[in-house]
Amino acid sequence: MNSPSFSAMLLVSISLLVACNGSNAAPQLTARPTHTAEEDQRASPVAMGLAALPSPSSTSEATVTQVLGTTLTPRPKTTPTQSAVAASQFPCVPTVEGTQVLLSKDDRERLNLRFWPDGNIGATLLGSNFTLFAANSGKIGRLVGTLDNPVQESVQTGIQIEHLKTTLNYAGGGPVYQDPGSGLLLIIYHGEVWSGSDPTRFTSLLGMAKSTDNGNSWADLGPIIMPNGQSRQGGTEVGGGAFLLIGGYFYIYFRDTLETGAVNEVAVARAGVAEVISAANNNQTVRLSKYFNGAWSEPGLGGRSSPLEPGNPQARWLDVSYNEAMKGYIMVVASNKDGSNVFLYLTQSWDGLTWGPRQVIQALGGENFYPTIIGANNKPRTSGERFYVIHTRSTAGGFQRWTDALVMRMLLSCVPPKPNEAPK
Repeated sequence: MNSPSFSAMLLVSISLLVACNGSNAAPQLTARPTHTAEEDQRASPVAMGLAALPSPSSTSEATVTQVLGTTLTPRPKTTPTQSAVAASQFPCVPTVEGTQVLLSKDDRERLNLRFWPDGNIGATLLGSNFTLFAANSGKIGRLVGTLDNPVQESVQTGIQIEHLKTTLNYAGGGPVYQDPGSGLLLIIYHGEVWSGSDPTRFTSLLGMAKSTDNGNSWADLGPIIMPNGQSRQGGTEVGGGAFLLIGGYFYIYFRDTLETGAVNEVAVARAGVAEVISAANNNQTVRLSKYFNGAWSEPGLGGRSSPLEPGNPQARWLDVSYNEAMKGYIMVVASNKDGSNVFLYLTQSWDGLTWGPRQVIQALGGENFYPTIIGANNKPRTSGERFYVIHTRSTAGGFQRWTDALVMRMLLSCVPPKPNEAPK
């Protein structure tokens, strides 16, 4: 008889921990050896030499080419051959208005943001400033500033999730929700357990942590989503836990590896918002349910799921947002175009479950990765006729992306076409 899989053993361990939520006997995180003690303190961007950072509005695609040393791939344009029927079903016709560099490789290294953003960015409006949270290797980087200069006010690079309820080699995030009643912050983090000490052979999960001090510290609540099975080669990637609020529920999107080794590229699990907040106040999580064969019938930890996109196309990373202009939802997906290029695509949905055809929005040569959608009108969680997509861009790509990665910002417009008018 074959021995139980690594994924199955981890799931048993997690289930036992969830059953006794609230225990303070927390194993310590074993992080990647990428940070020093000085990275755990708050740094002034002026003191770190960032005062001369150019304004994104003055940075052109030519500058992007010069910084990264590659040739831009012409961006495909939407053509009139796109059917009016498709436009009426999915009315957002995206147009890229501009692309800027927010942080260069030198900027990231000077600020000790060497691996930021290593996944989705959680954006909140705290006071008059935007606060951005994202993984910086196995910790959380917290930036306070504007969407033109996200490090304008302060930078924290080494916030560790405290009181982990299971042993992880990596835990960082991620998408953030702010409870409007209490101000409580919840973060969805990406956690990894490595096979031996090899970070390329991992099983990943999604967990949740909370903060009561505006994200200066985070306490673990426990795992919430675990893949159904384990990859037959390399890592088992679950993604970053992008979420929507639909009908009083968190819809949390992830990549689900099945027991067969096949992958549902975009899957979803949900839990009631009120129940999640109540559990968080008691330092616990709730049971999420995966969407499977038309019903919310499978457990978030290890249950089965169904793919949401027609044909189950590859989705290496993604983010989602409610779009006020179309009164529906949008998703931006990073997917391989070929062996050396990863493009960004936009797709749309009315219900968060059925998604339409993809449209290319970023075709710069190289790896365009870790997309995050941020609203342009002081509503970071809500997009509209105009919105931003922040992402990384690298020619090295993969596990080598941080040797040259830029943090990019695209401004997109999403204007519904007029009735009986083919999209332009």
